[in-house]
Amino acid sequence: MTVVKQFAKTTTELAEALEITRQALYKSWLEKEGFPMKTGRGWDVAACSKFIQDYKEIQKEEVTGANADLKRRKLELECKMYQVKIDQIEDRLIPLEEYHADLLEFCGVLAGALEEFVQWVMVETRDAAQVEKAKELRDRVKRWTTEAVQRRGECASQQ
Repeated sequence: MTVVKQFAKTTTELAEALEITRQALYKSWLEKEGFPMKTGRGWDVAACSKFIQDYKEIQKEEVTGANADLKRRKLELECKMYQVKIDQIEDRLIPLEEYHADLLEFCGVLAGALEEFVQWVMVETRDAAQVEKAKELRDRVKRWTTEAVQRRGECASQQ
């Protein structure tokens, strides 16, 4: 996942952040009434994305004529793309690689604790059924860890 800047100081940076050409930025957005103004920090990329998203939502409702369904679907997907960008900027999403790393760490800690738990159940309860349940739980977490490692590898190979 790419890091999206919160502010863009130049039109080139803004166009790149919005994933449009500079020409499209000038032609379609900068002169529109209500488009966020540049501040001392630059253009607020989330606010610009929200403006474009809202504008496309309105366009989506007004589409008529040949291929209207296809045009509406395209606008709907563009709106979703801008929402993801807003979520990235507002830190509501984390990179998949970071999620997998956190999951692996959690599974490792949990697996270690469950190994100790199995030993405790053996010593304290001496109940074979309880020991078996504790081992099943430990083994399930080990499977999750193995699966998380595989997913992390798949994620890394796709980047």
